[in-house]
Amino acid sequence: MIIWDNDTVYAGGSFNVPKVNDEFNQFEQSPPSQQEKPADTPSVKEEKGFWDSISEPFTEAWDWTKDKLSDAKEWTKEKISAFWEWLTAILSKITEVVINAFVATWDWIVKFKEYIAFAGVLIIGIALCFFAPPLRVSILTE
Repeated sequence: MIIWDNDTVYAGGSFNVPKVNDEFNQFEQSPPSQQEKPADTPSVKEEKGFWDSISEPFTEAWDWTKDKLSDAKEWTKEKISAFWEWLTAILSKITEVVINAFVATWDWIVKFKEYIAFAGVLIIGIALCFFAPPLRVSILTE
């Protein structure tokens, strides 16, 4: 029967198996030895051949063009990003103002709904007095 515990293993219950680290801790550990580096050899410059001298201006022009295009791409990304942030901020403020205006208008309508209804009936009654002569007499007499 084998029972596993955190650090100790019991095999059959008759003896303890020592930790492996106990044996390794008996010796001092020294830093790894430094290998000697070979003496620096002078670098050998390669001479440019005929094709290298012809293709070098084209290579330099291509590298310059790639650098300029990369810079232009980064500049464009920065400007578009800044414009997008500005646009979203402006639209956010406009939306906030419009929604606040609608909410304020609705709150005002709910607060004064009786007065608004009274004004609407009064305006319709006055309009009927001027534009519907048979109703004028009945409205004025009541």
